[in-house]
Amino acid sequence: MNIRFKHYFALLSCGTALALAGCGQPDNIDLLGIKPGMTRDEVSSMAPSGSALYCQGDGDPTFDQVAQLTKSTELKFCTWASVDSTGNRSRFQLQFDNATSSTHSFAFGLDGKLRFFMIEIPGNAYGAIVKSLSNKLGTPQSPVGLPEFIGGDYWDAKDGTLTASKDDSRSYITILMLQAVAAQR
Repeated sequence: MNIRFKHYFALLSCGTALALAGCGQPDNIDLLGIKPGMTRDEVSSMAPSGSALYCQGDGDPTFDQVAQLTKSTELKFCTWASVDSTGNRSRFQLQFDNATSSTHSFAFGLDGKLRFFMIEIPGNAYGAIVKSLSNKLGTPQSPVGLPEFIGGDYWDAKDGTLTASKDDSRSYITILMLQAVAAQR
């Protein structure tokens, strides 16, 4: 009886503390191998073949503008880019299952750690992407209503959240956003 009570109490405690302590959540979540909190060097080392990590202010002001790598006092915006034979830099396209990105970006905090990684995928890929992520991460949490338009489907882990949503201002754009958990203050 005493052992059964201890197990019941442990399960009840875990259920009660779910939101507060992350009980029942996986420790880590990733998007294409990128994890919240990675350093710029770690993200750079994972650049797809033929690309390199390029950050705002790395010496190509035209590309900074074209790639929308904005100046910020809080974040350093970066992307994986490739350079063609004429020296022109372009944003590298990423593959997610059968879909190809139109754009992506990384944002690093002043401490050099990844705060978020965002990928935009054109075409009506939302359903297939959520299904693929669900196969890997389990059933997503979703807001009430139409999740693809109201906050998206999301998967939580102790180190961050991965969200899949649609951009309702542009047709057929799926946005994947990996965000680090905010630091405790």
